[in-house]
Amino acid sequence: MCFIQQLSFCSKGKERNFQHMENKVEKGGYMEEATMNFEQAKKWVEQANESAGQMGLDGIRELMKALENPQDQLRMIHVGGTNGKGSICSYIAYILAAAGYRVGRYISPSVREYRECIQTLEYKNGIPQVEYISETDYVRLVEKNRQVYKCMAEKNAILPSTFELETAISFCYFLEKKCDFVLLEVGMGGKRDATNIISSSECTVFASISMDHMNILGNTLEEITKEKAGILKPNGTVVTYDYDWMAKAEDKVDVITPILKEMAQTQANAITSADFNKIMSEKHTLHGITFTYGEYTGLETSLLGDNQTKNVAVAIEVIKQLQGKGYNVQRQHIYKGLKDTKWEGRFQVVWQNPYYIVDGAHNVDAAKSLKKSISLYLKDKKILFITGILADKEYEKIMELLAPCAKKIITVTPDNPRALSAEKLKNVALQYCSCVESRNTVYDALMLAQQEEQNYDAVLIFGSLYSLHLVYDYLEQRKSGAVPHN
Repeated sequence: MCFIQQLSFCSKGKERNFQHMENKVEKGGYMEEATMNFEQAKKWVEQANESAGQMGLDGIRELMKALENPQDQLRMIHVGGTNGKGSICSYIAYILAAAGYRVGRYISPSVREYRECIQTLEYKNGIPQVEYISETDYVRLVEKNRQVYKCMAEKNAILPSTFELETAISFCYFLEKKCDFVLLEVGMGGKRDATNIISSSECTVFASISMDHMNILGNTLEEITKEKAGILKPNGTVVTYDYDWMAKAEDKVDVITPILKEMAQTQANAITSADFNKIMSEKHTLHGITFTYGEYTGLETSLLGDNQTKNVAVAIEVIKQLQGKGYNVQRQHIYKGLKDTKWEGRFQVVWQNPYYIVDGAHNVDAAKSLKKSISLYLKDKKILFITGILADKEYEKIMELLAPCAKKIITVTPDNPRALSAEKLKNVALQYCSCVESRNTVYDALMLAQQEEQNYDAVLIFGSLYSLHLVYDYLEQRKSGAVPHN
């Protein structure tokens, strides 16, 4: 999800406390008619959850109508699922950009900074150029949305959440930038997600689907799949992960594909699945992956991890569908786009001697993938883990899967209201690893890791994408010769 998770909605019926959004000048708010700066605009958006309705489309529907529905003037590629959405979006975006298209990307969560979630990508002189929304544009579009928000509040309407406001801002921005395509990543679930306000898409894409956010989406894989399938649009084009292959790999029955096919059929959707049996000749190193997918031999990507070849397969199937619709994407664009693709925080090497690797694994399915990646790239290596996990995740199962791979573990408390305490995670990890310490912050853990790194082949940081910017900050300070500090 982008910026602020869609988890703290307060349902207050028709009575809304709007004044808190207008009266916090001393705490970063703004005066009624004053022009906001970037930090004030960001804070105003963040505070929207305090008055928002329950998760659903009522608030954003009226907001977008007042903004003249910019989303209906954009070519969307809507990507849902549990894990791998960001990687698939990245591959598709870079391929389309390599073919000469300007691509908007609405992604979540950000890794480096707040503005990262709303960005454009295009090639200039053969080189991919990523541009985040500027602070000026962000403030201007927040002001535009704020005026609509005020009118909605005066009418006692259901008010949009933080994520819904950010989604609206992204649509306005991408339309202004005249994007040829928008890669739209679902925040949570699908049917009730703010991104589902779009009325059509060039292609609806489903990444890996697994158990996550059960308190909101459902307690079974079938329930979660139905919620995520809510993004299907009438007469649409659909591309899915190869769930049958994945189920057989775990000696399970595929319950996802039948649900997606049934729901797609009711809306007259043409549905295509990637075929993971066509992935061959995989060669994994810490510098990248080379492999073959069907007729595409010698594909290269710098993204690492067990699932990246599968994510590429899904992306290629999407491109094939777009080619069938007449979009000019050639074979060479696929190769170049894949090779150029960048996506931070997914089994990414960020330091060498020893290796420091960051990975956003934060649920059981991602932990299984991370465990496979450890066996691919770090087999028989001495590994130090740094990990912090949110309390609403299946942290006991995650530790059961991954903790035995570590020689030592340092637990931290993520900077998030839903964080699991470092001490509680430490007690869980001690069941599977004999050497576990806790630290208050990621910085404290990295300082300890730096002191002891000579004892390890790799330091692996995982558990939450929301903490990764601290890792980058620390290592950048270390690289510059400064003493890292919070």
